[in-house]
Amino acid sequence: MKKQNSNNFEAYNEFIHKSVLAWIKDKNWTTVRPIQQFALEQLSNNTEDDLILFAPTAGGKTMAAFIPLLSEYLKKRNDTNDDQQKGYYILYICPTKALINQQAEEENDISQLAKICNIPVTPWMGDVAVGKKERSWESPDGILVITPESLEARFVKKYYDIERCFGNLRAIVIDELHIYFESERGAQVISLLSRLEAIVSKRIQRIALSATLGDGSDKDLKAVYDFLRPNNSLKNLPKANIDYKSEITIHLEIFEDEDFTEIGNQSEKTRREIANSINLIFDEQQKGIIFTNSRREAERFTNLLNNMENALTKLPDWSKDKEEDEKAEYDELEGSPKEHKRSKAKKENINPEVFPMQNYQDKFNSDNLLTDPRKYWPHHGSLNKTIRSHAEKRMRLKDVPCILVATTTLELGIDIGEIKKVAQIGPGISVSSLRQRLGRSGRPRNNQNSKPELYIYVREAFIDENSEIINRLRLPSFQTLAQIALLNEGKFESPNLDKLHLSTVVQQLLSLLYQSRENSISRKDIEQILVENGPFKNLKAPLNGFDETNILRGILRRLLTRTPALIDIDIQESEDKIEYFLTSHGEKIINAPNFFTAFKTPIEYTVKLHSTVLGTLGLGHNYGVMDKIIYNGKTYEITGINHNNRVIEVRNTESGSPVYFSGDALFPSEEVINKMKDLYVLDNKSFEDFLSKNINSLNEKSKVLLLKAKDEFVKYLNENSLIIDLIDEKGDRISRKVFIWFPWVGEKELLGIVDALKHAKINAVAFRVCIILKNSNNDSDFLKTLLKKIESILKSFPSSSEIIRNKGVFYSEKFDHFLTPTLWRKERELSQSSHQKVMAKLDELKVEISKHLK
Repeated sequence: MKKQNSNNFEAYNEFIHKSVLAWIKDKNWTTVRPIQQFALEQLSNNTEDDLILFAPTAGGKTMAAFIPLLSEYLKKRNDTNDDQQKGYYILYICPTKALINQQAEEENDISQLAKICNIPVTPWMGDVAVGKKERSWESPDGILVITPESLEARFVKKYYDIERCFGNLRAIVIDELHIYFESERGAQVISLLSRLEAIVSKRIQRIALSATLGDGSDKDLKAVYDFLRPNNSLKNLPKANIDYKSEITIHLEIFEDEDFTEIGNQSEKTRREIANSINLIFDEQQKGIIFTNSRREAERFTNLLNNMENALTKLPDWSKDKEEDEKAEYDELEGSPKEHKRSKAKKENINPEVFPMQNYQDKFNSDNLLTDPRKYWPHHGSLNKTIRSHAEKRMRLKDVPCILVATTTLELGIDIGEIKKVAQIGPGISVSSLRQRLGRSGRPRNNQNSKPELYIYVREAFIDENSEIINRLRLPSFQTLAQIALLNEGKFESPNLDKLHLSTVVQQLLSLLYQSRENSISRKDIEQILVENGPFKNLKAPLNGFDETNILRGILRRLLTRTPALIDIDIQESEDKIEYFLTSHGEKIINAPNFFTAFKTPIEYTVKLHSTVLGTLGLGHNYGVMDKIIYNGKTYEITGINHNNRVIEVRNTESGSPVYFSGDALFPSEEVINKMKDLYVLDNKSFEDFLSKNINSLNEKSKVLLLKAKDEFVKYLNENSLIIDLIDEKGDRISRKVFIWFPWVGEKELLGIVDALKHAKINAVAFRVCIILKNSNNDSDFLKTLLKKIESILKSFPSSSEIIRNKGVFYSEKFDHFLTPTLWRKERELSQSSHQKVMAKLDELKVEISKHLK
């Protein structure tokens, strides 16, 4: 396709079908977005090359893929006069059920465009009627929108139909590619695509959509394409040039908290100060999202913000003609004789406000949505999907005030209407995550030039003359600044392709054998599908130094020899032609209801208020009867716990101190850590220039706090990486010395260094971006002792297997328990930082210690 210079859709009439152009005109889309122009140029040249469409949230990625694909569909149908497509035309893989629901809605752009093309859109997941799915499977056509887990189920349950249904597949579109990086689920997706191509005996174009794509370098771009297709042979990797800088408006405010600790026990006073600031932002703003990094914080702030709004004391104005319906539903909920709900609530000291939402949670009629008094609503994965849907529907009602307090559940592209402002409490989980959250704002309809606006609130410890040095450096604030800097540069975390994913190897191997049970499958075929063309290329590495067995063969041998065995073999004339099949016990594993999910799900308990299911709760705490918990933005008291059925019974209450969800911050990425150091070493003028260019509003108090932190860095770390503080475990100033080392490396290297130090009997703990070296034995010559131990390590550095063996390794992923300690150790060994990097950093530490001893 010849590159176009026009930004008008009509200039592309050679490549966009006239029916699609007419639909675009009806949508009043006058400007071709950069990512759409890029996609048209790439997808209209009759190539089968894979493509990654990378643009900010709401940047037009989805339609960039579907406009040329469906235009091509219409042209092919007209050219061949064939109105019957045999099999699905596009396989659209979505990470969540919510996204699938959205794409299948009649008003959604994909559904509308597909209707123009007379091509069906089939959503496939557990919530869709079985009859609708089966009719589509019997007569496959159009676009199949499906989760990885549902696609896995098709391979197992209907393996003999895969070729018939997907034999004429034109393309595979993978939404939100970045969330699959480094995860078991990501390995599952890529493995399924390799298996699909093996069945239909052809290469199918893969088109990935993402709002975050690493640091933008050629090396990083190649890593992403290698993730999408592990054996790709692309020499020129296509990439759209997207400008991020012009889109971002960021406000930052930092709060000092006298009771701040790293485990999240911030004072209510500071939390209230943040809530007050949030209320000012959203006072006249009817719609918005407040992002937190844990369910615990989402519930805390929802509860606090609603209390500040006095929402919990308001009663809805129910119309009299609904009174009988309300009483009947309340009686059914309670399982008690008929009685008016307000009198019963008063008698049992139950807050009646909770019932409007619960009684009508399956109806969601407009009266209910309008009369519910709460402005702030929690939104996280443990809540009942009906409650989450209620909040989402309120967001889409134009004149109903609604602010969602959410975790990662709203990072993805769920349509919740027009949002102008988004808040973030604490540093982002990652730059990619922050980009997703930022992209949820600035999305008014028919206004492509609206800028995303993000308000960030960071909590820091209160500083006085006795404060620890580590708090003086304001690590959370500089982590946030580093993330903002990378956002403005359009750089994000890079994917790591080194993991083995042994748990998912087991799942995919069992699924592949079951799928092939009528024809059998050889080891050579297994290696070709899962290793050569699939995501498990690292399985070619030797299992140990004693023989030539690679990791894949070690897994096959383990599944064959364990008791009971999961697989068996049929020996042919040569070793490579050994055929594998499942034993009866292996088939039982396949038929287990949760087999299709590759990742390990936490143990969740159902939370019930009488007979109403509020959602689920992970047992991160040792909950007990009479404990108070905040859930769905309200305080409840636990009345009973059934461990056999995994049910927590609660009742309404407004008093007492609640127990909260667990959830701790993750380590910053290597990209963020490097940027933090760059910011610390800037001179004050350059640093102030950075603040003015990257942050649209920063109050004077926050600015002074950041400048003082820079001064502390210059004082202690400008020429060094090791500082000595006089603190104990609680932060009290005492004579005992604690040594804090900043190696300025990412999590992988940081933990690798800690493991090596612990192997040498050095008490070391990784903390955010540094390592704390503790003098546990009150050794008066601790530095000299430390230096001798490090010199000893450097002279005879332990192998990764030695470090792992002494550390002790236990299985952690879903199917790990089918393997052996040798394989678990291999997984951890290959995920460790290289010897060279760890040794280089320990050599730097040796130099630092020597400087302190002089």
